[in-house]
Amino acid sequence: MMRNYISGFVVMVVLLVSACAQQKSTASAKNKGNTTKAGNNITQIVMDRTACYGTCPVYSLEINSDGSVKYTGRSFVDYEGVYTTTISTKKIEEIFTAFENHDVDTCSNEYNSMMQDVPGIFYNIRYGKKKQNITNAHFGPQFLIDLANKIDSVIKVDDSWTKVETEENNN
Repeated sequence: MMRNYISGFVVMVVLLVSACAQQKSTASAKNKGNTTKAGNNITQIVMDRTACYGTCPVYSLEINSDGSVKYTGRSFVDYEGVYTTTISTKKIEEIFTAFENHDVDTCSNEYNSMMQDVPGIFYNIRYGKKKQNITNAHFGPQFLIDLANKIDSVIKVDDSWTKVETEENNN
């Protein structure tokens, strides 16, 4: 008799867990299919790459849904200072959609730093009036590093950008 109760309990737990997993999977699939032009709700992504003890490039990129991009090169970069340009909405959509497809809005705000000499990746993401910060993203899920690399592959500073000012004037 006791064995029947235990078996029944195990079956109920398995059914409950599988039902919750199915509901989460369905909700996630609905959200992934709900993207609009230039991302779902993202209006701005700011990515900062921070220093290491060596010669790691230190810069920030501010990417806006209207196509405007601001780059601030600080050290160990080919372009130091503040530069601006406008990129196509197709490129903006590519970046913003990549963030949404990884459900970045569900990431932690901070990941614990495991080592001292690792170049940092920090994100500030704006969803309309809501803002999300992710610090130490390089210690979070691998896709946060992949997204930083995606931004770097899509947005490249070159001589076509307009130099606005030097970093010293920006502070």
